[in-house]
Amino acid sequence: MVQQPTSQQRQTALDQLTAAVEAGRLTLDGFSDRTAAVYRATTPAELATVVHDLPPLPVGVEPAVVEHTPVGAVKRGGRWLVPARAAITTTVGAIKLDLVGAELPTDGAEVLVRARVGTIKVWLPDRWRVEISGTSTVGGRRIEENHPHTAADAPVLRLRLDTTVGTVKVYRT
Repeated sequence: MVQQPTSQQRQTALDQLTAAVEAGRLTLDGFSDRTAAVYRATTPAELATVVHDLPPLPVGVEPAVVEHTPVGAVKRGGRWLVPARAAITTTVGAIKLDLVGAELPTDGAEVLVRARVGTIKVWLPDRWRVEISGTSTVGGRRIEENHPHTAADAPVLRLRLDTTVGTVKVYRT
């Protein structure tokens, strides 16, 4: 009988991926893809392949801000500066990200929002240009696009929204 990876082995792999993102050695898309691979792994050997080849630390890349809640809700709102690179994740729970009062860096930002099982809700201001990508394996996606008249030099938010089982809702205000 083939042994499945233990919960601790999976958590260790997730911790390694988080450290790689924080150090700038892994992009947010790479983090997203590899996190999915951690949960898909059916053997410890398969799990080990997910983290064995992390790229070296590139010069001049700002580390990402990573906020992870294994089980529970993540809520962010009010007046705050969105980091240039960020990952907000939960394994089981909801993520509510209100960006209406937030500010973007002048060079824009790249934010990964992932809920393995749960709902993602994001509120966006009309003053930003936003590029949205991501996947919902089981569940729905509803993204409001008001096509705001933003300035050509407005900061760009690159927002990746991923959920395995759950819904994604994006509102423009």
